[in-house]
Amino acid sequence: MSNIIKFDSHSFVVPGNGIGLFSDELSITFYPDTDITVEEIEDLISGNTGTINLYNNSGKEVVATYKGYTKFTSIQKIKNILREDGTTGTVIKIELYQPSVREAVAQNTADITAINEAIADLASSVGGE
Repeated sequence: MSNIIKFDSHSFVVPGNGIGLFSDELSITFYPDTDITVEEIEDLISGNTGTINLYNNSGKEVVATYKGYTKFTSIQKIKNILREDGTTGTVIKIELYQPSVREAVAQNTADITAINEAIADLASSVGGE
């Protein structure tokens, strides 16, 4: 039985074996409904706020929620794959992971440092100290 995953305003069919959950990594395989590029998929998923909902085949009821998966490990477009309905087509496989607390703190620290440097540069350019 297939489900639906939604990114932005796009919905994609996820086959019955299309979700893999491994400790801090989430693998999602889905059927693109158009000739979408890997870059377009990456753009859609980059808006992911850390919550990914899997819907039933009607796309109306959430059947599973995955939280915290915000970083890409890989995105692959695989052509000429035998689908579960017996047809041959393209699948997209994405792998996301949950950043560790240490990684999140390091990124936040880098962001704060960059902001402080930008403020200091702005202050010096307007004559401040």
